[in-house]
Amino acid sequence: MTPIESFAAYFRAFEATYRDDEWSRLERLFTPDAVYHVVGSELFDCSLRGRDAILAGLRKFVDGFDRKCERRLEAIEAPVAGATGVRFRGTAWYRRGASPEFGIELEEQIEFVDGQIVRMIDIYAPGLAARAAGWMERWGADLELSYG
Repeated sequence: MTPIESFAAYFRAFEATYRDDEWSRLERLFTPDAVYHVVGSELFDCSLRGRDAILAGLRKFVDGFDRKCERRLEAIEAPVAGATGVRFRGTAWYRRGASPEFGIELEEQIEFVDGQIVRMIDIYAPGLAARAAGWMERWGADLELSYG
């Protein structure tokens, strides 16, 4: 499987999981010792080690934020493949009730071995904390932007 095919499989599985909350489908896509780093957010930077910790962290973020909003995804550029991984840039747009849309832009870098994720890094665009503060205060006081 090429890195682009592995990325596409992960993306499809994650979106299916987002819709139906069946997290077990993602287990086979991560190695048991995979690592996940979130950087640049100032709000929820973290490092998660191991498939179980990564899936628990992703689920916490999705349950605490994404599922409590309307969400739409927008690619900034097509995925770019390297020898063993993929880099992707996009924005997740969120809205709650009458709120204005709030965009979280990131670059995701995923490294694969035999079609499984061994390392995933989400790099958030600078200034996210400042932009999020007002929106969260007005529209998201009950939301949780956290992986841990």
